Amino acid sequence: MGRTDALRHVVSERKDAVLRRSLEVVSGPQGMFVSGPEAEVHSFAERIIDESPGEVFSQAAPMRLIPSVPGPKLLRSRGGVFLKVAPPARTLLAARGVIPSSDGIFRTTIRGANAVRSAHLHWVTSALSAKNIVNAHVAFSVMALRTAVRDTEAAVEAVGGTADQVLALAQASRAGDVFGHHRALSRLQRTVDATGVLASADWEAVASLGPMLEVTVERLRAHTRRTLDTVPADASISDRAKYLSQASDENRLGETLQLLLVAEESVYLWQQLRAERVRAEEPEHLEATIASAEALLKEHSDRDSEIVRALREQLAGLGSIRVRDVHRWNSTIRLRRSIAGLHDIVEDFSHSRHGQLMGWLDDEDPALGAALAEMRRKAAGAGKVARTRIGQVGHHLQALKPGSHRADVGEA
Repeated sequence: MGRTDALRHVVSERKDAVLRRSLEVVSGPQGMFVSGPEAEVHSFAERIIDESPGEVFSQAAPMRLIPSVPGPKLLRSRGGVFLKVAPPARTLLAARGVIPSSDGIFRTTIRGANAVRSAHLHWVTSALSAKNIVNAHVAFSVMALRTAVRDTEAAVEAVGGTADQVLALAQASRAGDVFGHHRALSRLQRTVDATGVLASADWEAVASLGPMLEVTVERLRAHTRRTLDTVPADASISDRAKYLSQASDENRLGETLQLLLVAEESVYLWQQLRAERVRAEEPEHLEATIASAEALLKEHSDRDSEIVRALREQLAGLGSIRVRDVHRWNSTIRLRRSIAGLHDIVEDFSHSRHGQLMGWLDDEDPALGAALAEMRRKAAGAGKVARTRIGQVGHHLQALKPGSHRADVGEA
């Protein structure tokens, strides 16, 4: 090997080494695909989570979904994640150079094992072909569906054996086994991820579930709104405490919202499978199919946002303590505890639907959130006071028992 060839070989090896340490980011309105060496991808995702002042959600993405980035073949068989960052946090991270400042395709090189944590990254813009732009659009839409709901395992556990009762209350008992549908769709989606193929027989087995699940979602939402709408805001404090207790114990508000999460994720799983089917059999209709799935996702987000905001407003209004109610100590404690419990239920639902990421409460009156937080604090404080008083009463009763005083004196 001559000197020139040797030099070319060294340059080529160094170039390959740099590429092997590089990250690729495909950035869009819905989030970012990050691909590269698994260790570097993991470190980069951790850095974004650590430095972000807002909510961040990270989920592993199947390599078949990650848009193809132009470059050598050695870039194509690596790990990847999909990151969703709250818009204000995304702006701040871009200003710091942690993520690209605009949508598109970018590449950066990691210099050393710890550079990703200690230095600004130099993002280099790449170009996508027209075909890859379409594929990127599809990939973003699929991951938006895939990451719209989280913690459904916890939701299934929370609902437990009350699913049939909740569906009956919501007048959705004809929907069948919501958990069974969710399991079937999840299992089929995992098969498609592993093989890249959706068999005709498999699709035909679930094709009819989509419209049925949509009806279930709507009825569960309606039941959620009805549950608190029936509580009269001008009722006495004892009646409000009773009605709110019924909302939780009899109308199953918490289980309804958890079951809504499972039903919604089932809808999104079905939409992903539908897109896969159209891509394979009728690719000319894929763009329209993706557009309809995006519209559905936005509609669901808007409707769930309305529910969360309405429930928070209702709880804040129902928790007001009037002058004439001040002496009703027990009713006040029960009311505040019920509101604190229902507030936690609504917060859990919003968290599972990425409410903070979606900015659901960005324009909410700060006084409303402060009022709910104060009621929750007082509910916790009331429990401590009640336990202290019970302990004092018990001690006092013990002191009044015959012979108890003599025993104390004797011990002295």
